[in-house]
Amino acid sequence: MEEHNKKVIRVEDSEDSSAIFMQRKDVVRGIDFGKWRIEICKSHMMESRCHNKCIDIGDDRDGSGEAGKSPNPSDKARELCEYCQFVSEFQFSLPEEVYCRNWVKITAKKDANVKDMGAGEEDPKKEAEIAPNALVFNAFESLKCTNRDGVESKLPQVSYAKEWLAAQAKYHRSEMEAIKPYDWTYESDFCGKLFGEWTVGMPDDNEGIDMEMLKRAEKILFQDTVFLLADDFGDNGIMHMNLRLRVMPSCFYILQRQFIRIDEVYVKLHDTRIFAPQEADYLIRDVSSFHLDLKYLEKKLGAQRSDGRSVNTMCTPENVMKLMPFFEKRSHKVEKLNL
Repeated sequence: MEEHNKKVIRVEDSEDSSAIFMQRKDVVRGIDFGKWRIEICKSHMMESRCHNKCIDIGDDRDGSGEAGKSPNPSDKARELCEYCQFVSEFQFSLPEEVYCRNWVKITAKKDANVKDMGAGEEDPKKEAEIAPNALVFNAFESLKCTNRDGVESKLPQVSYAKEWLAAQAKYHRSEMEAIKPYDWTYESDFCGKLFGEWTVGMPDDNEGIDMEMLKRAEKILFQDTVFLLADDFGDNGIMHMNLRLRVMPSCFYILQRQFIRIDEVYVKLHDTRIFAPQEADYLIRDVSSFHLDLKYLEKKLGAQRSDGRSVNTMCTPENVMKLMPFFEKRSHKVEKLNL
């Protein structure tokens, strides 16, 4: 892989809260490609509680049990730690793994305001705004696209939900209701946030994702995987959201995938693909969702499985492509993002 200079960028104050999570002084890797600048930032998982005393007495949101604490709503977002910024925005339990400092950004170079700096340099006086024309992927914006105020009866359930509710009847708990129902699988239709002025339209017939171009044996100029979110639903499945990107001489390609599996119930995929050939002044965004009923898969593969593995162990983010013929496509749209 070609070596690239590391850079440190910071973001000035912004009314958009997603900018807060792009201001940290983490090392950023990137590459210039045609009219675009592609950058990524990778860091550690977010802390599971507040350590900076940027909170007031309130609900026990940090799980510390210390009289219960929650962010002071009068505080500016800039003054809150990462954990409290998330808690103040999302009134539900967060996923077990939130990589709040990780992000992927595609910037139109004519609007880029990122200056090259030597590896490891940190100059607080040199700041860069989110460019007027940029497409950004991060955990914060993804969670904003989840169902926060769901109707309990329409929310997903684990495989033994009916049996559990029936068992509660003798304890007079059959009428239990969720106080703040939300989609605990964190299913999100997030497909990247646009900053600046873009024109969104339909691509011409010859402007979609060129699969033949992606199949060519080319030198990989830049590639990586960036994690955003993960959870195991209390050992009842898995949710996994990340981005994989690669840049070749002829094009670049990014896949954001959210994989959701509720054991013995279903698997869902939410895919967003970003593609641009060399020198293109537009991006192709391909968004699709897929659904697989695990009872259906059990019937289809029952006679084929000689190793006795359950369908749960077969359906993982790593080997999901082998099972794609069994998935049902629920939605699909293709957009052309013009500068």
